[in-house]
Amino acid sequence: MAVLASVPATCRKPKGVLSVDDTLLTHYGQDFEQIAQLFDHVSESYVWAHDLVTLHYSDDDTDYPLLLSALEAGGT
Repeated sequence: MAVLASVPATCRKPKGVLSVDDTLLTHYGQDFEQIAQLFDHVSESYVWAHDLVTLHYSDDDTDYPLLLSALEAGGT
């Protein structure tokens, strides 16, 4: 993050935005670490999945992730 902040093309700017993306990574089968049955709002059903949450910074010149977290089974 320090390197990105030190370069003019990738440093955060006043018109930049932060966006949160919450994506279900659907899996078929149950032999995955930290997998859980989560509600998929697209299919309106429960699916075996990981919940991947990312925070992105974007402006007119660049877009990169600031933080990503895979939520564990049980919502932690």
